Amino acid sequence: MAGKLIRARAMSWDYFDRLPPFAVRLLAKRGYKHVLTSDEIAAASKLPVTRVLQISLQETWDDISVPEARQFLKGCNLDFTDSKAMRRVRVYLKGKDGKRPTYSYLKKSPEYPTLFAPVLARLKAAK
Repeated sequence: MAGKLIRARAMSWDYFDRLPPFAVRLLAKRGYKHVLTSDEIAAASKLPVTRVLQISLQETWDDISVPEARQFLKGCNLDFTDSKAMRRVRVYLKGKDGKRPTYSYLKKSPEYPTLFAPVLARLKAAK
């Protein structure tokens, strides 16, 4: 039991390196189709919308405190300590047939042109 807990915590910290804030924001959704808006994330996280937007564009967690990161993750409906949820994230990010995910569900969001399109362009350029 203790070994599983230690392994889960180690994996949780590893996700901070693997999934920067902008990637967490791209994955923020409820269910399979509902993309969370910045307002919904702000309400769930108790962070101001402006701060949610700032964090959403960050490439590292370096300038974000641990309590604020926890709030942001909660607002994005993502829990690095939930192994079942993180397995789904890993499977999605791995893609089908070795292809990268398309994030097509984001195109239905009203925030697509202002938030998601620029972030996806940066992500594509970084490959």
